[in-house]
Amino acid sequence: QYTHEPAIAVVRFHVAYSGDAERHASLIERKTVDGYRALDALEGHLAGADGYLVGATMTLADIALYAYTHVAGEGGFDLGGYRAIPAWLDRVAAEVRRHADPPSLAQVRALRTGSEMPCRLGAPVRDRCLVRDFACR
Repeated sequence: QYTHEPAIAVVRFHVAYSGDAERHASLIERKTVDGYRALDALEGHLAGADGYLVGATMTLADIALYAYTHVAGEGGFDLGGYRAIPAWLDRVAAEVRRHADPPSLAQVRALRTGSEMPCRLGAPVRDRCLVRDFACR
């Protein structure tokens, strides 16, 4: 993340949000080179990985690097020449969506009242197991 933020995020800000990209052209040019260097390193790592940055399951490392990488195009970075990065971005986004469903109103009420109600996996919602049930979907 240390190489992504000072390069990709800075370029993205100046290109997409500053409204004054021309004034910062030399900085953007330097940081773009740094950004591609960071993307090349990420691509190289992911090409030999088991799906995620640290093993076969998503970790905080994936979330941290996803934050800037998935919006790199807003700064003019072309991810089209990479194979592992777009596939990884899709995996991380799918994993986040899989865990992003909020509990239903009925599940919250069951939790508050202590009554039992099956969660999406069929396990009863009681004794504050709601978080566990959503984490294991």
